[in-house]
Amino acid sequence: MRLLVAVALSLAVGCSPGASPPRPDPAVTRQADVDALVSFVEATHPEPFAYVGEAAWRGNVASLRERAGRMSADEYLVALAEVAHLGDRNGHGGVFPADQPALTMWPVRMYDFADGWHVIAARDSSLVGARVQSIGGRPVEEVAEAFRKVVPRDNPQTMRARLATYLMVPAFLRGLGVYGPLGVVDTSGVAREVTPEERPAAEYAALAGLDVPQIPPALPRPSFAPKDEWFWTARRGSALVVGYERVAAESQSGRRVQGLVEDVRAQLRAERPSVLVVDIRRNPGGDTGRALPLTILLRDVARAGRVPVRVLVGRGTYSAASLVFLALRREAPSIRFYGEATGGGSRTYGNPSSVTLPGSGIVVQVPGARAFDQGRDIAALVPDVPVRETWAAYKAGQDPVLDAALG
Repeated sequence: MRLLVAVALSLAVGCSPGASPPRPDPAVTRQADVDALVSFVEATHPEPFAYVGEAAWRGNVASLRERAGRMSADEYLVALAEVAHLGDRNGHGGVFPADQPALTMWPVRMYDFADGWHVIAARDSSLVGARVQSIGGRPVEEVAEAFRKVVPRDNPQTMRARLATYLMVPAFLRGLGVYGPLGVVDTSGVAREVTPEERPAAEYAALAGLDVPQIPPALPRPSFAPKDEWFWTARRGSALVVGYERVAAESQSGRRVQGLVEDVRAQLRAERPSVLVVDIRRNPGGDTGRALPLTILLRDVARAGRVPVRVLVGRGTYSAASLVFLALRREAPSIRFYGEATGGGSRTYGNPSSVTLPGSGIVVQVPGARAFDQGRDIAALVPDVPVRETWAAYKAGQDPVLDAALG
């Protein structure tokens, strides 16, 4: 009788209207996440195993399903990013920090100069100008190597650009086992360690100018360029400099690319410049067809031979921007390219779609199409005139890439 009463009381408590529902089993919800990601990759990507071995990838998936319930949230984030990472030429797909609504980041914008990692912007202004030497007591180069398996890339330059973002994500650092304070040497030469306050990822995105989460960050615009305009022109002595920062029909201000082309034509007629310089170092791509008005003009000017055409490129030159200027290089071989290798090339996978995983809410991008360049397979647009970007020059307000093209 006592047993029956105890059972009755147990059932009554379990069915109480005010009782909290049982917490979902993390192993089950995370396995559902992994299954959803695998299904989305298989349904979306045209060639998911072109740059990763299928057997190894599926083994990684199986291992993650088995371990998922025992992982910390940070370890799980890293493991999912590793599964979403499909190797070279897949820089449009993966787990991007600025895509994650719940992720926090250190609001510190770094850049990998030829003379080391330096802070170029930060919520804590005392960090600006500091050289970053270590994270968690490890050389920053060693920590960067740990991120190779999770940072989406088309080529090494994509990864180099994006590391500046991923290194500022405490969750990734913890999940990779490399978390710790930043070891910096400030502008007065004093070495110190600092752990920045974690802030929403959106705050970092605004600091770094990431209006699209997948953009490989580049250095800010030249001081003489408009602050918030993708299409612009400026006279530098006898040279005409053109800024082209998105492969789009119109800029964020509403200026149309055709208007930019007409402006350049008018300036070429009014006062022939000594050189026409086109700056695409901050162009992360867009719609390849939208570049035709400008690339046709540049091709025609170069073929006419009266005004030299020079193009500035870098790690922030990506996706459609790399594709259309690789094509322009073939059509007008006299055009000279200055700077560093681009973050994008040809035979890459683009047009990504996103999936929000049902259990964790983690957002993953997966490419949906392959971009061709007339069958060519070129990892990056390599400049005719390589130019190193140094912190010393940046600090002094100099632009050695532009200076080389103007010389």
